[in-house]
Amino acid sequence: MNLDSRFGRIMYGISLLVSIGMLAFVWLVLQPSLIFSIVFTVFVVGIAMWNGRSAFGISSKTPRT
Repeated sequence: MNLDSRFGRIMYGISLLVSIGMLAFVWLVLQPSLIFSIVFTVFVVGIAMWNGRSAFGISSKTPRT
């Protein structure tokens, strides 16, 4: 599936909303230890950045010119 398309960008937007929801749930509802919250936040932000690079055509699979 080619994520560098309109559909890929829509899916990226949906994944951002899910990521924000997951972070809000962990920080506001579960309220685990600070270390876990920070590690989880870094993990979720990393996944969002990776998906964004795929959705907007900037990935290691695309050669730079």
